[in-house]
Amino acid sequence: MGKKKSKKKSGKKSKKSDAGADEAPDPTAGLSIEELREQITATKKELDIEREDRNYFQLERDKINSFWEITKRQHEECKADLRNKDRELEEAAERHAVEIKVYKQKVKHLLYENQTQIHELKTDSEFLPFLMVEWQICFYVTLKYRSPIA
Repeated sequence: MGKKKSKKKSGKKSKKSDAGADEAPDPTAGLSIEELREQITATKKELDIEREDRNYFQLERDKINSFWEITKRQHEECKADLRNKDRELEEAAERHAVEIKVYKQKVKHLLYENQTQIHELKTDSEFLPFLMVEWQICFYVTLKYRSPIA
């Protein structure tokens, strides 16, 4: 007899073992047509439920995004209002300071006028007795030398 050829295995696997390793076994293998129809119906129901869930979550996401935008806009409006109120407060403080300055000037002017009047009154009060004596002398002299009316 002749020599037999020896089969050497190369580093490659056979095609059958490759296909089995990459793909999952077919879950529908060995099922009857009725079972396959039931499985299709169940899968369609599951698909409908998943679509409803997806739509619900998209609506929720949209609600949250719109709420975020509204809240963000309100926040910006509040910040703008706060800036306006701060500016108004600063302007009011400046007006108040100016008014106080004006009132202080008025008070200083009134105090100066008051001091002037007090000084004049003191001067007049010191000189008044002399004037009274002089007036009395003049009155006495005019009465004394006046001729009687007949």
